Amino acid sequence: MSEAVPPSLHALLAEREWVRALARRLVGDAHEAEDVAQEALAIAWERSPRDLARPRGWLAEVLRNVVRQRRRRPSAALARAALDPAAASAGDAPSTAEVVERAEAHGLVVREVLDLDEPYRTTVLLRYFEGLTPR
Repeated sequence: MSEAVPPSLHALLAEREWVRALARRLVGDAHEAEDVAQEALAIAWERSPRDLARPRGWLAEVLRNVVRQRRRRPSAALARAALDPAAASAGDAPSTAEVVERAEAHGLVVREVLDLDEPYRTTVLLRYFEGLTPR
Protein backbone atom coordinates (compact mmCIF):
# COMPACT_ATOMS: atom_id res chain seq x y z
CA MET A 1 0.00 0.00 0.00
CA SER A 2 1.59 3.28 -1.06
CA GLU A 3 1.10 6.54 0.77
CA ALA A 4 -0.07 9.64 -1.05
CA VAL A 5 2.68 12.14 -1.84
CA PRO A 6 2.21 15.27 0.26
CA PRO A 7 1.54 18.42 -1.80
CA SER A 8 4.65 20.03 -0.31
CA LEU A 9 6.83 17.47 -2.10
CA HIS A 10 5.38 18.49 -5.44
CA ALA A 11 6.25 22.09 -4.57
CA LEU A 12 9.81 21.03 -3.72
CA LEU A 13 10.26 19.10 -6.94
CA ALA A 14 8.97 22.04 -8.95
CA GLU A 15 11.92 24.04 -7.54
CA ARG A 16 14.69 21.63 -8.68
CA GLU A 17 16.22 24.02 -11.23
CA TRP A 18 16.09 26.90 -8.78
CA VAL A 19 17.88 24.72 -6.20
CA ARG A 20 20.61 23.84 -8.73
CA ALA A 21 21.09 27.50 -9.67
CA LEU A 22 21.35 28.57 -6.02
CA ALA A 23 23.79 25.75 -5.31
CA ARG A 24 26.00 26.95 -8.19
CA ARG A 25 26.00 30.47 -6.72
CA LEU A 26 26.81 29.19 -3.23
CA VAL A 27 29.72 26.88 -4.09
CA GLY A 28 30.99 28.14 -7.45
CA ASP A 29 32.03 24.72 -8.80
CA ALA A 30 29.44 23.15 -11.14
CA HIS A 31 30.18 19.56 -10.11
CA GLU A 32 30.11 20.30 -6.39
CA ALA A 33 26.95 22.37 -6.91
CA GLU A 34 25.20 19.37 -8.46
CA ASP A 35 26.20 17.22 -5.46
CA VAL A 36 25.03 19.92 -3.04
CA ALA A 37 21.71 20.30 -4.87
CA GLN A 38 21.09 16.55 -4.86
CA GLU A 39 21.95 16.26 -1.18
CA ALA A 40 19.70 19.20 -0.32
CA LEU A 41 16.80 17.80 -2.34
CA ALA A 42 17.21 14.41 -0.64
CA ILE A 43 17.13 16.08 2.79
CA ALA A 44 14.14 18.16 1.72
CA TRP A 45 12.37 15.02 0.53
CA GLU A 46 12.99 13.25 3.85
CA ARG A 47 12.21 16.17 6.16
CA SER A 48 9.66 18.18 4.24
CA PRO A 49 7.14 19.97 6.43
CA ARG A 50 3.54 18.96 5.75
CA ASP A 51 2.49 22.53 5.00
CA LEU A 52 5.08 24.36 2.96
CA ALA A 53 3.75 27.73 1.87
CA ARG A 54 7.13 29.15 0.73
CA PRO A 55 9.37 26.29 -0.47
CA ARG A 56 12.21 28.51 -1.74
CA GLY A 57 12.94 30.02 1.66
CA TRP A 58 13.03 26.62 3.30
CA LEU A 59 15.08 25.09 0.45
CA ALA A 60 17.58 27.94 0.63
CA GLU A 61 18.09 27.22 4.33
CA VAL A 62 18.54 23.50 3.62
CA LEU A 63 21.10 24.34 0.90
CA ARG A 64 23.04 26.68 3.17
CA ASN A 65 23.16 23.97 5.87
CA VAL A 66 24.43 21.39 3.37
CA VAL A 67 27.17 23.76 2.20
CA ARG A 68 28.17 24.50 5.83
CA GLN A 69 28.32 20.80 6.67
CA ARG A 70 30.41 20.03 3.57
CA ARG A 71 32.89 22.74 4.51
CA ARG A 72 33.36 21.12 7.91
CA ARG A 73 34.25 17.72 6.43
CA PRO A 74 37.91 16.64 6.41
CA SER A 75 38.26 16.74 2.61
CA ALA A 76 37.14 20.36 2.60
CA ALA A 77 39.64 21.16 5.35
CA LEU A 78 42.42 19.56 3.29
CA ALA A 79 41.47 21.59 0.24
CA ARG A 80 41.45 24.81 2.29
CA ALA A 81 44.82 23.88 3.79
CA ALA A 82 46.30 23.45 0.32
CA LEU A 83 45.14 26.95 -0.59
CA ASP A 84 46.07 28.61 2.72
CA PRO A 85 49.05 27.14 4.61
CA ALA A 86 48.34 29.39 7.61
CA ALA A 87 44.93 27.74 7.97
CA ALA A 88 46.57 24.32 7.82
CA SER A 89 48.77 24.94 10.86
CA ALA A 90 45.77 26.11 12.88
CA GLY A 91 43.71 23.07 11.92
CA ASP A 92 46.43 20.42 12.45
CA ALA A 93 46.05 20.05 16.20
CA PRO A 94 43.19 17.79 17.29
CA SER A 95 40.72 19.16 19.78
CA THR A 96 40.93 18.22 23.45
CA ALA A 97 37.76 16.17 23.10
CA GLU A 98 39.29 14.15 20.25
CA VAL A 99 42.46 13.46 22.24
CA VAL A 100 40.45 12.38 25.30
CA GLU A 101 38.22 10.16 23.15
CA ARG A 102 41.26 8.43 21.57
CA ALA A 103 42.89 7.96 24.98
CA GLU A 104 39.71 6.42 26.40
CA ALA A 105 39.42 4.08 23.40
CA HIS A 106 43.08 3.09 23.79
CA GLY A 107 42.55 2.36 27.49
CA LEU A 108 39.50 0.24 26.71
CA VAL A 109 41.43 -1.80 24.13
CA VAL A 110 44.32 -2.34 26.57
CA ARG A 111 41.92 -3.51 29.31
CA GLU A 112 40.18 -5.91 26.91
CA VAL A 113 43.50 -7.34 25.65
CA LEU A 114 44.76 -7.84 29.21
CA ASP A 115 41.55 -9.73 30.02
CA LEU A 116 42.17 -12.27 27.22
CA ASP A 117 43.12 -15.83 28.11
CA GLU A 118 46.55 -17.20 27.18
CA PRO A 119 47.97 -17.68 24.56
CA TYR A 120 45.77 -15.00 22.95
CA ARG A 121 46.85 -12.23 25.32
CA THR A 122 50.58 -12.77 24.68
CA THR A 123 50.01 -13.15 20.94
CA VAL A 124 48.13 -9.85 20.68
CA LEU A 125 50.58 -8.02 22.95
CA LEU A 126 53.62 -9.22 21.01
CA ARG A 127 52.06 -8.54 17.61
CA TYR A 128 50.32 -5.18 18.13
CA PHE A 129 52.06 -3.66 21.13
CA GLU A 130 55.62 -4.89 20.51
CA GLY A 131 55.41 -4.78 16.71
CA LEU A 132 56.58 -8.36 16.10
CA THR A 133 55.61 -10.05 12.85
CA PRO A 134 53.14 -12.95 12.88
CA ARG A 135 56.02 -15.42 12.34
